[in-house]
Amino acid sequence: MILRYSNASLIRMKDNSGYGCCFCKQLFQEPIELKRHFLDTHGQDIKQMTTRVLKHIVKIDVSFLNCSLCDTDVGSLEELLTHLVETHDKFIHKNIAPNYMEFKFEGPGYRCAFCEQSFGCFKPLIEHMHVHYRNHVCEVCGAGFATRPAYRSHRNRHGDGVYPCKYDGCDKTFDHAAKLHEHTNRVHLGLKRYVCHVCGDKFDDQFKKTKHSLEAHGIKEEQEAVCTICGKYFLNHKNLREHIRKNHLMERPHECETCGKTFFKRTELKNHMVVHGAPSIYKCEICTKAYPRKKTLVSHMRSHAVVKPFQCEPCGLQFAQKVSLRYHNKTKHGITYIALPRYVEAS
Repeated sequence: MILRYSNASLIRMKDNSGYGCCFCKQLFQEPIELKRHFLDTHGQDIKQMTTRVLKHIVKIDVSFLNCSLCDTDVGSLEELLTHLVETHDKFIHKNIAPNYMEFKFEGPGYRCAFCEQSFGCFKPLIEHMHVHYRNHVCEVCGAGFATRPAYRSHRNRHGDGVYPCKYDGCDKTFDHAAKLHEHTNRVHLGLKRYVCHVCGDKFDDQFKKTKHSLEAHGIKEEQEAVCTICGKYFLNHKNLREHIRKNHLMERPHECETCGKTFFKRTELKNHMVVHGAPSIYKCEICTKAYPRKKTLVSHMRSHAVVKPFQCEPCGLQFAQKVSLRYHNKTKHGITYIALPRYVEAS
């Protein structure tokens, strides 16, 4: 109904190659070009729209939205549906959860059609839109999602057990079978999930794909990964999204069952459990000392090393840990901090 009685159009995907059409494989650098192509080329295809197109969330471009029956401009899909019912006597089911997201491209950059928040590229904008379409709510942390697949993908991240990697020499464990499966495919089987839409080459991470797109096809990254809230810069958009979730959305899905304190990452919760007397499961094979954190054990193992990397400049005494060197300088030489301790090569 929306597509039939308005100039709204569909977006299949968006990456460095451009905006993809839902009905063909064409890509366009600007959303207005895709909209023009969609309306001119696939206007009659709307009636034959298959469940394949509607399988996941439908991304609708509502830029400069108007009613095609009377050419009246409207500001949003909700206004359009109300207009169709009240003005043109169309029957529309408004008591069901929407299976679409609406996007506006009426200015530079990527802005939310509801709250005007801006983003550096299209993907984090899509993730943000789940805030406005809470069709499925996570019972663990309360996050909302527009579609059931997106909800299931998120729900799996909370974990449902312990899944160790079975490959020899790999001691990694995961809290969900899907994470173990992804680890196995990427690390041990060498499967590559990032595909260049231009030539079909595959890569094992997004950075390599982006670099390839620039060097091989001249396709530049969309924008720098800069936080529009606090102005901080990041090496990639993944780090930017993590920064926004942790510092601005204040997501804290992992809660300590002892004191109720919440944390952004599961590793932060594990480190916190030390204050509650977490069991010392990481044991030194040389002196049998044990520690609750693997990081502490790794630091301790330096004390058994023949080569001690941190040397005192005034007296030449060597230490296995930086903290020991600083304590020595403070108590013996009155030096509170040494910026660059010299690494001692093995003779």
